[in-house]
Amino acid sequence: VIRRKLLLSPVNLFNFIVSILGNTIAALKRPKVLACLRSDYPFLPVVAGLIPGQFAAFCLHIRAPAVSTFLLCALCAALALRFSRKSALVLLAAFFLGLMSQELALPPPGETGLESFRSYQGVVNEEPRRRRSGEVEVSLLTGVGQKGLKILCRGPELPWRNLKEARRGDVFAFTAVFKDIRPDLNPFSYEATLYRRGYTQTCRLKHVSRPFKRSNTYSAVLRDYISATVVRVLGEEQKGGMFLSMAFGARDVLSRETDKAFKETGLAHLLVFSGYQVMLVYHSVLLLLRLFLRLSIKPLGSLWLRLSVFLSLSQLFSWIALPFSLLLVWLCGVEGSSLRAAVAVVIYAASRLLERGGGMLNSILVSLGILCLIWPGCWCEPGIELTFAALLGICCAAAGEKKGYRLINYLRVCFHASL
Repeated sequence: VIRRKLLLSPVNLFNFIVSILGNTIAALKRPKVLACLRSDYPFLPVVAGLIPGQFAAFCLHIRAPAVSTFLLCALCAALALRFSRKSALVLLAAFFLGLMSQELALPPPGETGLESFRSYQGVVNEEPRRRRSGEVEVSLLTGVGQKGLKILCRGPELPWRNLKEARRGDVFAFTAVFKDIRPDLNPFSYEATLYRRGYTQTCRLKHVSRPFKRSNTYSAVLRDYISATVVRVLGEEQKGGMFLSMAFGARDVLSRETDKAFKETGLAHLLVFSGYQVMLVYHSVLLLLRLFLRLSIKPLGSLWLRLSVFLSLSQLFSWIALPFSLLLVWLCGVEGSSLRAAVAVVIYAASRLLERGGGMLNSILVSLGILCLIWPGCWCEPGIELTFAALLGICCAAAGEKKGYRLINYLRVCFHASL
């Protein structure tokens, strides 16, 4: 009924939004509300300053100083609204910290791009992707410019082309047709996303030489060994591909039909490496350590007792389980969802080690702030938005949990996360 009334009458919808904004502003003007926010969520001013600061840096970089000036004036007006001096300083410091972090991540202004049909040498700095059938997407870093130009290239995947065997760390020569990236004011556009990630041009590869230098990093060798072992045991068909996708987030190992089926059923997130795998490893190691403690309590009881004098066993087990989780992140590659998972497990383990009973919302704010510093402009990425929207939904559902009603609490959490 409420939805029908709001949608059928634009005037009612406008009045509804205005009333919400008015009530919010009236509530924020109360000193007790601001004091509660400062005491309960101390990291909230940091996140509230980082995001506008990074957006202001992006606007300055694409020559839109009016928007940046407006953001700074709005921030100063908000600070004058009845914020304490300490909160105002934290907010301003976070704003300029976001400004500098985003400025360092963006390409240098005035950088000249590469010319088409000329030979250049590039390094593959990310694992190649196959978003479309018969096409490879490669991120290249060239030695041209102040910090080296970062280019996103696409080329045909054919058995007789050298691009088919490209992997991270390879160095080869190439010729291509280049196109400059010209981002607009919309921070959520595809061009703006590439620009924030440091890309200056996109290109269509024409010729690619054989690699001058092959990548032999420990993570790549171990990853190839695990993939070969899984394929040998389970086969190269759907079984092996499903295991590699769900356990290690391996890309492009499933058939197009299976990948399409996961997308149509809304289960494509299961094929992406995320916090589920990391926390599964973390709690599995904790479970094995507790089982070992139970089995060895008689023969090694005196040793456990001596260790518990200096460090509690729960803290000791957290110290042991954390490197295993980070090892899995390093093995799968620190990028995107794996980076979010690494930050989450570090914050979770730190709260256990420090024996702090912080709330879930504080952990969410801390992880978002750390991600914004490590990956400037990440708040514009759909993956980040969906992840933190689901976490906020879970946080809201957890506030109304009832003891003894596990199934109802679980269904409530699922509903809020999906909503």
